[in-house]
Amino acid sequence: MLGFRKVREANIKPEHRDLFERYGESVLQSVITGGFTPPSPKLQPIYINENGLRDDAEAWLTERGDKAANKEHRLEIVEWAILVFVFMEVIIDGWQLCRVL
Repeated sequence: MLGFRKVREANIKPEHRDLFERYGESVLQSVITGGFTPPSPKLQPIYINENGLRDDAEAWLTERGDKAANKEHRLEIVEWAILVFVFMEVIIDGWQLCRVL
C-alpha cells in the first residue's frame, strides 16, 4: 500500500541487538567495511565474525535501512498532503474573493 517497503526483520538475539543499538549504524558500518581491527573488545567479535555476529550486524543494518526508508516515504506523503491542502485553501479563498467582488 502506498509503496511502503516491507521491513526485513532481523532474527537476532536480544543481546546482539542491544550491542548494535549501543554503538549505532555508522560504527557498525565502519567495523564491517573497515580494513582494521577495532580497538574496542566489544566490537572485535563483529569484525572477525565470531559466532556469526557480523552476519547479525548486517541483518540489523538492513532492518534499520528499511525502517529509515519507510519513515522517509511517510514524511514525503505528509508533505504532499500538506501541499494539496494549502493549494485547495488558496483556490477556495480565491473563489470566495471573486464572489465578494
